[in-house]
This record gives sequence, C-alpha cells and structure tokens, in this order.
Amino acid sequence: MIMSKTKILLHTDSAYFTTYVHRQLKKHQFEILGYWFNPQIHPYSEYRKRFLMHQLYSLIEDLPMVFFFFYPVEKYLQNYPAEKGKPEICNYCFHMILDKTAAYAKKLKIPYIATTWCADPGINQKLLKQVGEAVAEAHGIRFYYQPYYQNKKEVYAASDELKLYRQNWCG
Repeated sequence: MIMSKTKILLHTDSAYFTTYVHRQLKKHQFEILGYWFNPQIHPYSEYRKRFLMHQLYSLIEDLPMVFFFFYPVEKYLQNYPAEKGKPEICNYCFHMILDKTAAYAKKLKIPYIATTWCADPGINQKLLKQVGEAVAEAHGIRFYYQPYYQNKKEVYAASDELKLYRQNWCG
C-alpha cells in the first residue's frame, strides 16, 4: 500500500468501472487525475453515453478529469489488427491507449498510471498487466495494477448504488 499522496493518472473508459477503482485508489492515498481517451468505443451513440455518464460521475464523486473531446475512431481503426481474434484486438487496444496515457503522465510528471480496465472481469487481465508494465517502463514511469476484477460483487455494487449505466461490451 502506498501511504503518501502519490500522483496517478487513471485511464477511464466507463463510469461503471471507474467508481470502484477510484474509491480504492483514494483509500490508498493517491492523488488521482482521471484521463478519458477512448477511440475503441463505438458506435458513436455508445461513446456518447459513456462520455456523458463519465462527466456526471466525475462531478458527483469529485474526480478531476482530462477529457479529450474528439472521437478518434478513424485513427483507431486505421491500424486495427487484420487478425480479428480477441487477444490481437486487446493487445492493440491496450498498447494504443495505455501508451497515450503513459505519454501524457510523463508530460505532466506523474509517476504512475492505472486503468479502470483492471476492474473488468471480461478483460484479459494477464495481457493488460503485461502491456501496462511494458508501456509504462518505456516512458520511464510505473503501471499500478491491482486485480480489482476479482472483487466483482463489490465492483458492481459500487456503481449500482449510483445507478450508473453499464455497457455490455468493452469497445
């Protein structure tokens, strides 16, 4: 457990999973800045739902956020893997988004990054941890990973109490 107010940049993709992760990071005394960059979310109607829900969550729960107000799905799809298997897509998505997160953290001199994906039981957690650590190391920072997905009941309960929208897919 980290006891001082260490800064962390938290990549977020849904208010639903952010709720639990944000609360856990606060308990561990992190100074948290949320980071919204999610070109993988489509169609646009889904992107907009998650974006608006996340704005609401950040106001209700006092989570300072950096929002990228553009929808870069075209850029995301330009290099989308030809092999349509889930591991290839997850690897591509994790690298692209966590690399952007780590670069932004380094620019702000924030020593840690994390992602709310660690609370999603549908995500390949082993791959997420590997990619997160490699990307963070490449930028000279650290990836803070906790297997929050193992606390599925608590993760769902935290956001259900706020009646937050829960999507049925990752992208």
